[in-house]
Amino acid sequence: MNPSGNTVIDKEMTQPVFPGGEKAMWRWLAENMKYPIAAQEVGVQGNITVQFFVDENGKPTNPTIHESKLERVIVGGYGEKNKPITKKATAEELAKGKKALEKEAIRVASAMPNFIPGTLNGKATKMQVLIPIMFKLR
Repeated sequence: MNPSGNTVIDKEMTQPVFPGGEKAMWRWLAENMKYPIAAQEVGVQGNITVQFFVDENGKPTNPTIHESKLERVIVGGYGEKNKPITKKATAEELAKGKKALEKEAIRVASAMPNFIPGTLNGKATKMQVLIPIMFKLR
């Protein structure tokens, strides 16, 4: 009990860790992400935060989009089969580009290798992880 008369339970918690640490995770993401052609061709870029759980065995599960902040930019460049990036795009094409980025963020989160599981009081425990993924046209 603490001085206020409340029962205190000490809980020691560690977060899940990507094998090799945070720098290794960013390197893995950079090497395994693919910028969807549909998004390139209409100039969609931005940040997507993916939420998933790391289970007791370290396996990433149930990835979902936590937040999606995407925008259209006009860039000079070429997409699939050297097709120029269009300066005009329909709302449907923009939506398709945004959906393609979100789908890729989910795909890459699903493909991540097992983490070192998080623990609660020394026991491996399922925990939520949020990872920001940036898609930027060059």
